[in-house]
Amino acid sequence: MEPDSLIQLAASGNVATVEDEWMRMLERARDPGDVARYSDTLKTLAGKDRGEEARALAWAALESMESRFEAQSVIAAASPLLLAVPDNPELRQQAAELVRKHYAGRPGIEALIREAGLEGGRPLRRALRTLDVCLRLEPGSFAAGRDEDRAARIEAIDPADWTITFSDGAGTRTLDPVRFADAYCPVQATDFRVLRRFDAAALAAKLQKEPASLIVSLLKIHGHQLNSDELEAILVPDLIPAGQWKKWFTRARNGLKRVPQVTVEGRSPYFLKYDATQTSIEEQFFSEFEGRHDALDKWSVVERYVRECKQHKSEPDRELLTRFHAALQAQARRRIESGARAALRDALIAYQSGRLVGSDESTRVVHDLLASIEDLESRLVELDVDALTCAALDCLRDVHPDSWRDVFLSLLPLARANVCEHIAEHLVGAGYDTADFEPAIERILAAPADHFEALLWLWNGPRHEARVCRTPLVTILMRLMGVLADLRRDDTVESAVLREYGGRARTALSARNYSRFEACLKAMDLNMAVALKSRLPRLEMLGDNVCDDLSTRINRAFPSIIKKKEIEPWLREDVLYVTQKGMTRRRSEIDEIVNVKLKENARAIGEAASKGDLSENAEYKFALEERDLLRGRLAMMQEEMGRVQVIDPAEVPTDYVGIGSKVRLRLPGGGEALDLSIVDPWISDVERHLYNYRTPLAQALLGRRVGDSAELNVGGVTGVYQIEAIESALPDL
Repeated sequence: MEPDSLIQLAASGNVATVEDEWMRMLERARDPGDVARYSDTLKTLAGKDRGEEARALAWAALESMESRFEAQSVIAAASPLLLAVPDNPELRQQAAELVRKHYAGRPGIEALIREAGLEGGRPLRRALRTLDVCLRLEPGSFAAGRDEDRAARIEAIDPADWTITFSDGAGTRTLDPVRFADAYCPVQATDFRVLRRFDAAALAAKLQKEPASLIVSLLKIHGHQLNSDELEAILVPDLIPAGQWKKWFTRARNGLKRVPQVTVEGRSPYFLKYDATQTSIEEQFFSEFEGRHDALDKWSVVERYVRECKQHKSEPDRELLTRFHAALQAQARRRIESGARAALRDALIAYQSGRLVGSDESTRVVHDLLASIEDLESRLVELDVDALTCAALDCLRDVHPDSWRDVFLSLLPLARANVCEHIAEHLVGAGYDTADFEPAIERILAAPADHFEALLWLWNGPRHEARVCRTPLVTILMRLMGVLADLRRDDTVESAVLREYGGRARTALSARNYSRFEACLKAMDLNMAVALKSRLPRLEMLGDNVCDDLSTRINRAFPSIIKKKEIEPWLREDVLYVTQKGMTRRRSEIDEIVNVKLKENARAIGEAASKGDLSENAEYKFALEERDLLRGRLAMMQEEMGRVQVIDPAEVPTDYVGIGSKVRLRLPGGGEALDLSIVDPWISDVERHLYNYRTPLAQALLGRRVGDSAELNVGGVTGVYQIEAIESALPDL
């Protein structure tokens, strides 16, 4: 939602929707500037006597930005947010901590925070202005008067109390930081006022060589507009002799024709106006680029510039691309020298920008970094940007020509969907087939929630699917649905995570007008279709429209499903009901096979094969047989996992015997009572009276109520037992 729309929503008083849209905006924001654009939403809320809600949203914005972006860029965006809401000590404290975090190494930062009054003691606007001004100052920098045509050069800053000593041409003065910020603002050394006061030679050269640039500087100083008479009064006779004015101004006016920001209208006097919005695309993009601090944010500006040039069918400006690359390369070099973990990411960004200008230096830097990294797999996963990860993998082939295939295959289950496809392309090109991919596919299917992106890649269909994955599409679908069902049942999962997983699954299922889902239905039997349809109402994160579309397609593929009579859960062959304890135990068993036994078996195969003459090698044959048994066991377990439905404790009946019930039985005529529980196959234990619900004994009891009788064989003794009590067994498990 755009800022204007959110402001209108805030004005309507619909606070709940505003809060939802605000959180979505924070998730989508690519940089703090995106967040700052929405500050008027907070101002509107505060104006509607919703100051507390506005402060809460401002707090959420600061926390979100602090966790995702560099502190300096967050500080700049924080000011409009803080000024938009009623003053609040907690928000002031949070802003102060941001300043401390970014400027931790700057002498006197605590003194400046104290003197500015950011944590209290001064109006917030004045405190923020003081910080904004003073943090941009250093000895040798310049400032200009806010209300007077004067310039100052900073001579010294005392870190004890942040008093600022400066010279203004008439002498040296000292002011405290607050009063200095009230009177001055930082300017560049090329500012007209600075040149006039401190560098007459440079000003004279600018008058002669860059008259249009000098006029632009004066327009910025004087409210963006001047007429030719006012301009003449500023420059003549101190800087331009009266007799040379007309000639100079004519030359300057011709130069201004090449400055899109300046318009010249009228005649005698001429009226000159500066419009900062009228800039060339290159100036706009480089200005935005310089305003970003994180390398990834800077790179997003470069990508957008190249994209716009392509849309307009024009070649990107090579000089601008070179400036982009030089800045990104310098930033990457600083990261590498500091030993920061983000060095690889920034080096890859410089590498990407280098490719735009044909530079090889960044390639060598990335190669050296990749060669020096020990925990390569985790560092590649940390990149979390598809284009950068793929670039790193391309370089990795050159750095590790003998072992890159092992790294690629190990990374496959952990990678994002687009990166999975990139990896598969390389491996298929190197001759890999389904047997080679099988260990990675097994890891994905064994723990689909941990490898959700890779699971979506399998569902969407790798380009070389026949050479990558032989797992039935139905199995992948059931894993996908199982992940969503598990997330829904897990109370510890945050709503944002549910929305993200649901959105990704929704896109995958509905892609290409549900073509993969419809192909899946063709390979499905009626019982599995019934089980799949029964899951849909509980998967709210998919959205009503997608759930309805899926259900419609199931009905269309299986017309009889509409008329199919509902059968009791314990009689269903298409669903395997399990307890949470059983699910946890089975996942541990799968993990043991995938991450321990199969790896040990692979080592055993390799060691046996190294002994030569495989035809007479008993160890090798035994290891292969063990591998086949392990894979068979794993396939069976994964097939069962595809039919699992975890029992909801709240749905265990107590008025009749159901799956998850604890039943008290007694033989007629008295005798000792017998307690038994009806549970899933994965935790059944007859010695503890925990019976698999699919056993004949359990089936004889399921559906019966207190007072009913059933003929049972318990411990080898057959008798007619009466049901005395029914309760849930899950709390005791």
